[in-house]
Amino acid sequence: MSEPEVPTGPPLPFRILSLDGGGIMGTYSASVLSFIEQAANVRIADYFDLVTGTSTGGLIALALGMGIPPTKVLAVYREHGPRIFPYAGLHRRLTRRILHLFRAKWSQDRLSDAIHEIVGDGVLKHAKRMLVIPSFESTEGTAHLFRTPHHPALAHDGGRTAVEVGLATAAAPTFFQAYTSVRSERTYVDGGVWANCPAIVGIVEAVRWLGVRPDRIKVLSIGVTQEPYYATQKGKKFGGILSWNVGIIALLMKAQMTGSLLLAEELLGKRLLRINTVVERGRFAMDDASKINQLMALGKSAGERHLQQVVDEFLMVGPAPSPKFFS
Repeated sequence: MSEPEVPTGPPLPFRILSLDGGGIMGTYSASVLSFIEQAANVRIADYFDLVTGTSTGGLIALALGMGIPPTKVLAVYREHGPRIFPYAGLHRRLTRRILHLFRAKWSQDRLSDAIHEIVGDGVLKHAKRMLVIPSFESTEGTAHLFRTPHHPALAHDGGRTAVEVGLATAAAPTFFQAYTSVRSERTYVDGGVWANCPAIVGIVEAVRWLGVRPDRIKVLSIGVTQEPYYATQKGKKFGGILSWNVGIIALLMKAQMTGSLLLAEELLGKRLLRINTVVERGRFAMDDASKINQLMALGKSAGERHLQQVVDEFLMVGPAPSPKFFS
């Protein structure tokens, strides 16, 4: 007589944490995570199977993957933000704007120091969570993903340091120099040029490489604050280069973010939770470190508003299993 079958219940959800890019405005998302982690009394990274992040979000993702809590990330942003993006008087700002026409605006060395402080000395194969970090390989002009070796075909990045990957994903064009890898001699720029909101990147990674059914996936997507977008002014609607000016960058970033979230929501429906805060236009900039305390306060407030929803949707099942990596 055969043994009766033991009901196994529904499959566990596959949880993805997605973190947007945005320079020093990543203080907001680090603050959201820090508040939720402390309020729920958990190590929040343990509750996600996969973490993806671009640019400043990539730095936070790398830190979480290396077992570094968001409270430390937040402390590093507060300490190093003003060093990376130092305040200057009117004369110095005007000089900097002129020089910015010919060279990167900020020091890559200071960025490197901050990244090392955030992510430490670890390499991707030693991460505690599966990671996928977008960048753009400018040598051949192709989108690029740095990954932990969570599939036999993806073992090539396992020996890369978190600092190297951080520099590659955070090298925002004109703000920092492109990052050239000593290992491969390839040159990378900020992943935000194609995946500033990497929610759909994480979903595709789970389905394509990890064999996860879309109906098992849940995504927590955290932004870096968001301005209302206006493209209906006469100059924007019918104008040329001078009318759009740097506004074209905001357009492309906004379009990419909404496109990624649209596709993610098409696939997941209510299994996508987006945390972001709309702010007045011009309040924050990706290289304005003078607003760090305001970003922290907004992040804490957003964490408070969404705490119960995050607990119910992502923290009730229990920690995610430890990942299996390949060499």
